Amino acid sequence: MTQPPAHTTPEPTANVPGPRLRGNPVGVASLIAGVLLVLAIIAEQTVMLFLPVALAELSFPYRSVPYLISLPPPILATIATALGIVGLLLRDRTRVAAIIGTTLGVSHLIVGMAGVLSSALFLSATPW
Repeated sequence: MTQPPAHTTPEPTANVPGPRLRGNPVGVASLIAGVLLVLAIIAEQTVMLFLPVALAELSFPYRSVPYLISLPPPILATIATALGIVGLLLRDRTRVAAIIGTTLGVSHLIVGMAGVLSSALFLSATPW
């Protein structure tokens, strides 16, 4: 029987620590804007549900109020998208928060644009 040599070189392992990634405050800001966007959408839909009744009791015209209520979500979506893109472009930073914030912002912008385009198509096809 032969015995293995007493001095062997260790096998390379996959758990070699690499450069440590730093935090990404811009990505976290994007994530916070994305979460605020979701909360603003929930609040907008809740207010829109009760808005006709509240405005009827106050005898206030209904025409301009929905536009004012629907302003914060697109602004927050643009902020979340811009901060997320900046957070993704930073080197040696974690990207999870930036990815989530960017996804929330871009998805809301796409859905909003689809809603605007479908409304425009519907109104252009409607005979007056």
